[in-house]
Amino acid sequence: MKRYRFPLATVLRVRRVESALAQQRLALSTRELIAAEDEVRVAQQRSRSVPELLLAADAAAFSDWRDRGERAALGLASAELIVTATSERREELRSEAATAESRVRLLERLEEHRRAQWQRDEARADAAALDDFATVRSAGIALERLRDA
Repeated sequence: MKRYRFPLATVLRVRRVESALAQQRLALSTRELIAAEDEVRVAQQRSRSVPELLLAADAAAFSDWRDRGERAALGLASAELIVTATSERREELRSEAATAESRVRLLERLEEHRRAQWQRDEARADAAALDDFATVRSAGIALERLRDA
């Protein structure tokens, strides 16, 4: 019995590597999204920590209060934009990872089918060889009986 060799084994190895890389990129993107969401929470806390202006003693105090509020609001808006962009990128990477995984599964199913077909063909060849052997042997026994008779 000869050894089975899947003709697309190299392609399957490459697809498995691509799938693993896509999973790693997805994990990294998830980590980045978590960090960005943490940054939004920090920016929200900063925004809430700006005290309300009860009565401005002078223009400089008012200007300082307004600048702090604007910086906090800009920081929050920036952090929210980063979360949105990171979330969108993560969804793209999730789609790429799913596609890569489906390609691997497709090739693995093809390999299973080809291997099963190869095993059936080998079993048929073995059965044919045994049939031939049995036919030759029975013919030899029949010839011996004819000679003895």
